[in-house]
Amino acid sequence: MPSAHSPGKSVPGTCLYLIGVAALKVGILGGGQLARMLALEGPRLGLDVHVLCAGIHEPAAQVCPHTQIGKIDSAPDLQNFFKSVDVVTAESEFLNAQLIQENIGETEFQPLSQILEILQDRFSQKELLQKFSIPTSPFVKWNAEVRFSDLHAKFTRGFVLKKRR
Repeated sequence: MPSAHSPGKSVPGTCLYLIGVAALKVGILGGGQLARMLALEGPRLGLDVHVLCAGIHEPAAQVCPHTQIGKIDSAPDLQNFFKSVDVVTAESEFLNAQLIQENIGETEFQPLSQILEILQDRFSQKELLQKFSIPTSPFVKWNAEVRFSDLHAKFTRGFVLKKRR
């Protein structure tokens, strides 16, 4: 059976690769459910998906033929992975943006590591969404001066407390 990654061949459910046109190698840091969905759908868009994750038991590793086993918080593992792809993204915002920035080299990272740092802090993330008029749930900055009972009165249907970075 032809591989989905063979130029000029197609496999049901994937796109037709053009002869002589290399697919963009997209790296994903993390191997959870989102990475699995990207690994399954990427080839339909002409992408060559690669995943860096902790083990073969992770959801993306079960479906992605280009899985590298390693740690997303290890500089050598990141450097090795970055060399194998054209662009990198993350399946989750819970990674060390500074470590990525220090080891990315010439490989493009999306979103930019500076944006990733904003997304890692839920309050900053909410402020950014609000700034660009992107719909989001109501939120307030909670600190020692705001009483828990005041939050309960404001959000009568319930609320979630998120820790800031």
